[in-house]
Amino acid sequence: MKRATACILLLISIPTLVLSQGAPKIVTLGVKTNETEKYGRMPLGAKVAVFCRNPNQSLKGKISTLRFYIGKDGFYKAPFKVHMYTLNAADSTPGQDMILDNLVVSADKSGWLEVNVTKYGIDIPANGFFVAMEWIYTKPDYTQKDTTYSSNEEQFTSHGYGQTIGTITDSPDLGSLTYFKNLGGHRWGRFMLPDMDGKSHVINALIQAEVSAE
Repeated sequence: MKRATACILLLISIPTLVLSQGAPKIVTLGVKTNETEKYGRMPLGAKVAVFCRNPNQSLKGKISTLRFYIGKDGFYKAPFKVHMYTLNAADSTPGQDMILDNLVVSADKSGWLEVNVTKYGIDIPANGFFVAMEWIYTKPDYTQKDTTYSSNEEQFTSHGYGQTIGTITDSPDLGSLTYFKNLGGHRWGRFMLPDMDGKSHVINALIQAEVSAE
């Protein structure tokens, strides 16, 4: 008789080596203040832009999130348009828009509103960039009541629309990072306002950008 030979197949499981990478470092740029002092009231068509300085020109990464402090005054639900501008090296003002889409957002409450811009894949420029919001018209219900005040024996009337933006005044640690342009304005100017005695004060809007650094 022939003997049957049994073959035994051994299956050896070889563990797969998985290399894990640490989470990217999140760097916050812009007006790095968590709480507001006042709420800035803006007219229809106004633009407010905050310079986000690159702390180190060798820092590389993607711009992931934009943050806006929406005030309790005004109509926080009013939509607004989001911009990111390059730095105009000639005069340090906002340059070309880095978001070509019509990016319009709105808040569902006052306080910090976060806007995810990861899908645009924008690298942080070595010389910094601007994050801006634009007060756009959507419906008449968002028109605020006019306010008249006096400064240095002159009267001014404030025409507000939509939401207000959180601001801080005369912060030595920040300097002047915020620029303003009204509807029809051809040039950006630093965001400065006079008080009742006519003295100018530096205003900064609470706008930030988060970068996922490499």
